[in-house]
Amino acid sequence: MAEKIPSIKRAVLERLDDFLMLARLDDKALDRLVQSVKLRVTEPLTRRRKILAGFSKLYVIGDLGGFQGADGVNPIRMQIWVGDADRQWLEPHYVDRSIRPLGAIRSIVPKGPDEPNSLLDACIVFFPKHFEECPSLAEAAALLGGMTCLDFDQGKKNIPKIWPKLRDEVKPHFKRLHIFEAVLHPVVMLEDFK
Repeated sequence: MAEKIPSIKRAVLERLDDFLMLARLDDKALDRLVQSVKLRVTEPLTRRRKILAGFSKLYVIGDLGGFQGADGVNPIRMQIWVGDADRQWLEPHYVDRSIRPLGAIRSIVPKGPDEPNSLLDACIVFFPKHFEECPSLAEAAALLGGMTCLDFDQGKKNIPKIWPKLRDEVKPHFKRLHIFEAVLHPVVMLEDFK
């Protein structure tokens, strides 16, 4: 039966399966529901490779809100957006305008998708003031010069030789950051849902 359901119905079913009432809908009611739902995509976005060039995830960095973080993150200091295309990239978006990136760097490209060091590298580059006590930071900043993109994939020759040492120095400071992750999924817009 699943093969006979058109893709838009399948998308609706996948997105609304948490609604208990959906199990009680007959085919006519499901058709009315499909007509009342406006989707931005006609196929469900389930695999990363279907994202051609956009953002799939973001990290939020800030302080713990409420008592011991019970209210999530507040205030938000910055966000790191993760983009996907033929290669993954990370870029900063600052809420706290006093934070400045390392040199002129506006984006980093990790060695590969979801590389374990990519968030660490992004925090070093986009939030260097948190790592000011690390002795190798100033030397790395000087070696990066006017670079606007730090490419660990195809630009390895431009990565300062001191970078592995810097990673080791920042790890204790990195562990003290409050980082929240949000994986982005399309939102189904409901209109006159009855």
